[in-house]
Amino acid sequence: MILNNKEAIDYILSHPQDCQTMALKKIEDVHRLLIQKLPGVCHGIRNSVVFILATTYRPLDNFNQLKVSLKETVVVINRSVPVFQKALAAIGLISYGQPFVDCNKRTARLVGNAIFMHTKYAHFFTVALIWWNIKK
Repeated sequence: MILNNKEAIDYILSHPQDCQTMALKKIEDVHRLLIQKLPGVCHGIRNSVVFILATTYRPLDNFNQLKVSLKETVVVINRSVPVFQKALAAIGLISYGQPFVDCNKRTARLVGNAIFMHTKYAHFFTVALIWWNIKK
């Protein structure tokens, strides 16, 4: 799983243009990299019910509703002007919406970091990379 994080970070670093305007495919690409080689985890928007332990919250369970919700998430991210608002929208809405079977929060955090990458706030992303290199 750690190697998957590295590959997803490498993808983000090698596609800086993808950080300017978010798209559904970009979010799915990050997710695909995070879940590769994980047993029993499929790529793409989920088709099944997920349960969040220790809570009564039940995310949407219909594929079409999830897809519409994720598309609306992309619209909210792209309409947000301050970079902090964009990143927070990505992290909060992807995590809360649970569009994938697994790795929703990890996907959300990496997408949020990618938004910071080519702004004057890039040091937020850089601090994460320094920590990542120390942990290698």
